[in-house]
Amino acid sequence: MLRISFGAGLVLLACAVGADAQEAPSVVPGPAPAAPASVVPPVAVPLPEPELVAMNAVLYVRTTDTVNVRATPSTAGEIVGRFARGEPVTVTGRIITASLWYQVVAKDGGPGFVLGLYLGPRVDAGAPAIAAPPTLGVIPAAPAATPALVPAAPTAPAPVPGSAAP
Repeated sequence: MLRISFGAGLVLLACAVGADAQEAPSVVPGPAPAAPASVVPPVAVPLPEPELVAMNAVLYVRTTDTVNVRATPSTAGEIVGRFARGEPVTVTGRIITASLWYQVVAKDGGPGFVLGLYLGPRVDAGAPAIAAPPTLGVIPAAPAATPALVPAAPTAPAPVPGSAAP
């Protein structure tokens, strides 16, 4: 091993490696690499509490049979009443949890909640229970006729400037 000192605490260590080298070079462990600065550990962020927004509307039941009225805006909530298909429902508010719920006036006059999927505009007789999503009204154009390929007539090569014509 060769040691060269440059002063001021700087030292160069060199090792001869080759066919006649007696020692194998050794690896000196250094400090562990630091984690990249852009990696941020996940942090739990509390979600805001669902907010009940007041409204005053009449919607209609759009199911094939009946819809449950629940005590809380959850499918786990106690069933406190039912509405039949086509019945008007007085809506007093809406709340968005994992899905949209309407706060309604139950048949007994008390409050309740109905999943928003089951309420909508008035259903006409013979209409589907839950309407299909509206179309965008775009009518695709008929495909244009593909023109037939016609071979081009042969043409003479263009003259090169500064050369004699053939």
